[in-house]
Amino acid sequence: MKLSVDEIRGILPHRYPMLLVDRVNELEPLVSGKGVKAVSYNEPYFQGHFPSKSVMPGVMVIEALTQLIHIVIASAEEYKSKYVYYGGISRAKFYGTVTPGCLLELEVSRKGGISSIAEGGGGMMIFSVKASAEGGEVFTGDITVLVVEPDLQ
Repeated sequence: MKLSVDEIRGILPHRYPMLLVDRVNELEPLVSGKGVKAVSYNEPYFQGHFPSKSVMPGVMVIEALTQLIHIVIASAEEYKSKYVYYGGISRAKFYGTVTPGCLLELEVSRKGGISSIAEGGGGMMIFSVKASAEGGEVFTGDITVLVVEPDLQ
């Protein structure tokens, strides 16, 4: 399944400048996804990070991956109304930088099942993640997300 930015906006609550997934190229709800972020010099963080050599902040790469995870989860009918929150990261490694003009390629894949964290349908999921740019890996790790009912937040 593929998703355009307009379809992504129907799933994610994020809006510019925090919407960091421009297109989803592959999607298997609750399992995995591949998407992209077209990195432009006009991104607001490039004004100060760093003025002499623009580099996308690592936390923004992690946020883009977490948004793709949200799309993978919320694309499943039973999770459409739930909130997905960043819960933590492990095995995080940066291998390179992301600069203006790059196409940031995002990949996420769920590891294991869904752990219960609260009564009423809350859960925790762990995803293996990878980001690439200009043909090389720039980040790998595992991201944990919390999935909760709106009234449990």
